[in-house]
Amino acid sequence: MGGQLNPNTLYCSGAQSISFIENINIDVAILGTSGFSASSGFTNGSFTEYELKKAVMRKAQKTIMLMDSSKIDRSMPFTFATIADIDALVCDVPLSGDVMAEAERCGTKVYTPEMMP
Repeated sequence: MGGQLNPNTLYCSGAQSISFIENINIDVAILGTSGFSASSGFTNGSFTEYELKKAVMRKAQKTIMLMDSSKIDRSMPFTFATIADIDALVCDVPLSGDVMAEAERCGTKVYTPEMMP
């Protein structure tokens, strides 16, 4: 893919990465987040990561967000998505009633351990 490699996360970003993403077709994008709050949405701390995630979401037919409980009520500088922007959210804990109501209103599926058989 190319681009700038973050040695801590092994994440590529930058203009070369975005150019690559813009020239491929993505059926399902599975993304992570550094933070989430009902008011800010899904956030991260890097502008280059923000740009890449936005590019991936533009190209994806469906977007699934993975989030663990350490990200809840944590807001970082760059919002790359809201609940309305994703198709499904997978989290390791039950989410608040407000978040669940917003997901239902937007048609976003939510999967948590309490929902698993």
